[in-house]
Amino acid sequence: MILFFDLEFTCDENSLITNWSNPELPPEIIEIGLVCYDKKKVRDTFKTFVRPVINSKLSSYCIKLTGINSSDIDKAESLADVNFKISEWLSCLNITNSYSWGKEDLLFWENDSKKQYSSCPLNPENYIDLMRLAAQKIYKLDKVCERETIRKKLHISGTHHHNHTAISDAFDLISLYEGITNFNHD
Repeated sequence: MILFFDLEFTCDENSLITNWSNPELPPEIIEIGLVCYDKKKVRDTFKTFVRPVINSKLSSYCIKLTGINSSDIDKAESLADVNFKISEWLSCLNITNSYSWGKEDLLFWENDSKKQYSSCPLNPENYIDLMRLAAQKIYKLDKVCERETIRKKLHISGTHHHNHTAISDAFDLISLYEGITNFNHD
């Protein structure tokens, strides 16, 4: 069984451009979406909001981008509590690999967890960066690729879900994974 995951973070208008380099506005997880997938079927899902510690008030940009409201995260659990629940959930599953689009989600999850005296529940040894896999398989290069570029190359229609929700983005990775693993240069 494989796991697709996506995270949403606190952000402002410049976060993506500067890769969250402003020390006063570090990325903090505010939503986690996980999808377990096996034999071309979704087997289970896990979706939760996470209460940020440093930036407890979401910027208007973040609210507009993610659709997450301050009330969603005000009543959410801490990352440490969420990590524990995810660990419990994962312990019942036989996950062989986990995938996200770009390694940043895993790195941010590990760093955010350490800051809160917790640990990321995913095994980094079983992690595969789907973006790098796409670049290597399709272009035979180790480079950064945009989801839309790969989607067009593989003739995959766009997601019908709201973008920038963790669970819909995790579901979206399934079609990309299928397209990438079935890709032939012929």
